[in-house]
Amino acid sequence: MAFANRSVPPVGRAAPYTRRRFVVKVAVETADPTTLQADCLVGFVHSDGFVLEGIPAGLDSALGGVLGDLEARGEISGKLHETTIISTLGRLPARWLLLIGAGKRAEATVGRMAKLYGQAARHADGAGWRSLVAPLVPVAGTSVERRLRAAAAASVVGPLRLDLYKSALKEERPKPRLEEVTFCVSDGADLSALREAASLGEGEGNAVNMARELVARPANEVTPTAMAEKARLVAEAGGMEFRCLGRAEMEAKGMGCLLGVARGSVQEPKLFAIRYGRFEDAPVLGIVGKGITFDSGGITLKPGEGMQEMKADMAGAAAVIGAMQAIAALKPHVNVVGVGACAENLPDANAMKPGDVVRAMNGKTVECVNTDAEGRLVLADALCYAQQDEGATHLVDVATLTGACVVALGQDTAGAMGGPQEWVDRVVAAMRDEGEKVWQLPLEDEHGEEMKSDIADMKNAGGRQAGAITGAWFIKQFVNDGVPWVHLDVAGPATIEKDVPYMCKGGTGFGVRGLARLAEMLADG
Repeated sequence: MAFANRSVPPVGRAAPYTRRRFVVKVAVETADPTTLQADCLVGFVHSDGFVLEGIPAGLDSALGGVLGDLEARGEISGKLHETTIISTLGRLPARWLLLIGAGKRAEATVGRMAKLYGQAARHADGAGWRSLVAPLVPVAGTSVERRLRAAAAASVVGPLRLDLYKSALKEERPKPRLEEVTFCVSDGADLSALREAASLGEGEGNAVNMARELVARPANEVTPTAMAEKARLVAEAGGMEFRCLGRAEMEAKGMGCLLGVARGSVQEPKLFAIRYGRFEDAPVLGIVGKGITFDSGGITLKPGEGMQEMKADMAGAAAVIGAMQAIAALKPHVNVVGVGACAENLPDANAMKPGDVVRAMNGKTVECVNTDAEGRLVLADALCYAQQDEGATHLVDVATLTGACVVALGQDTAGAMGGPQEWVDRVVAAMRDEGEKVWQLPLEDEHGEEMKSDIADMKNAGGRQAGAITGAWFIKQFVNDGVPWVHLDVAGPATIEKDVPYMCKGGTGFGVRGLARLAEMLADG
């Protein structure tokens, strides 16, 4: 079956959001930021020297010496994420001065500074400020375009609130929302190029927010069908091709692993594919996401405490949709197919039982000793599909796969496993370029010893040791020889459990920008 054209009918009815979508616009000017009209002017203070980079030295005098006084009294230290708010009392066009601690100057990176811009935007939105002006701070060894793009994306991501279902606020006069962030660059800059960079960053920020909202929404709305419908809408808006497989098409292709996971739910499983590019002279990057829209564990039932968080087990597929949205705007000279394997993992009379044997699309058989190790099963068929039907020459899969990876690396860092090493290095570099923390874990043939089955080609789970790695070993069995592949276990960084200065708690959109960056890098050769 060929890809459907862009007029393909909807794959199902997705529930609408309950409130108007919030949007922040980004602008760029070659101007002294202290001369622009705004609700707030932002300055960044390093801990190893009180210098407001990008802001003229006369600011303290204009404010009557208040900055020097606060510094002398130790009330402004430059500690990372520290905030100080000063009323300008009409002495500047901006009503407020927001100072944010940037830490040591030598430790500044594009990723760190982006988070600080996100913090400024989030603070401004919470304060009811409609407009924000900020200088674009230099970071050694980086281009202005790259810094601006990252700062713009973070400024869009920071203010997003995920209280999507709260009733209208009871305040008689609710605070305004942030509407615009203006970045000031030096005279002589190529304003046209910088505005294009800012626009791309704004688009990436919106793509991240789309993924975050998908993760935040409940499983009674974000079903496999709703996930596929969101993918279709993104494909249509970006001028990309779209295809969706339902149960019948999966049965015809022999996708026994994905179908086995879905057996316990009345919700039909969906496998969607978004295709960007038909370049004959370019590789095909396959990005594959786990889309378990609710994971109870199946018959191997999870504990009840905290189970509501398992609505976020589709964060990998959400990141794929977001990455494809960003890639459509970036327009790299590379072919990309984004695949999401979506299902619910629930227990009922039809559900897969421990000990059942299923057959994957590539013919390999799996003894399912643990129905709560379902993510690797849906990825198995999705990876086979990406290679066999879409001709993927390079692969990355993204999944909230194991708690073991969180134990090993913590909440903020994803685990990367795969080969060859050159491809692993490239994937890790792309993620880190966008401020997404990734650490490589080993993956050896010996890790497969735990996965041997007496009756099938392999089991879907091993013992307690090296749980994140044995999960990756299983997935590797569905990657064709010679195809570069990396597995990203994002169980930690896909969500955060509490608010941080630059983002509210909930889904993070981890992987959206890193995967888009990877497509750019592959296009560059």
